[in-house]
Amino acid sequence: MQVQGADFRKVRLEKLEKIKALGWNPYPASFDKKQTIADCTKSLGKIVKTAGKIFSYREHGNIAFADLKDESGKIQIFFQKKFLGENYKNLKLLDIGDYIGVEGEVVKTTAGEISIAPTSYTLLTKSLLPLPSEFFGLKDTETRYRKRYLDLLLNEESKNRFLLITN
Repeated sequence: MQVQGADFRKVRLEKLEKIKALGWNPYPASFDKKQTIADCTKSLGKIVKTAGKIFSYREHGNIAFADLKDESGKIQIFFQKKFLGENYKNLKLLDIGDYIGVEGEVVKTTAGEISIAPTSYTLLTKSLLPLPSEFFGLKDTETRYRKRYLDLLLNEESKNRFLLITN
């Protein structure tokens, strides 16, 4: 579903209300993250518990894929209805930009990509505004300076430069 302009916020607020109606806390106080995403990519066959921001999401019947990023890297999340049961249908309430926590086994998909196949997931923060397209990024220099947080999220070069200065 492609949503334009001010409708983004309206749709996300409606999802937020549905989440609250399910008794799901959209802004929990804590999450016991055990591994960074970089650690997860080296843990094939092990059970991991990590968290990050959703940067892409795609569904294919009884499976769905999401790209999850944290400060250390990016990994694919391989949601399967057979492992999530009834919670699989609640994936529709998640959006790009939301922070989630996942727990599951690190596997290699049939395409050969290292992924986490979660047996559980939890919403950590519901995003009410969409992120700019990761493919196009932020091109306008003024926007990059005014919204530095977006520039650091989407532009790997800016993030690395910032990390060099702070270290």
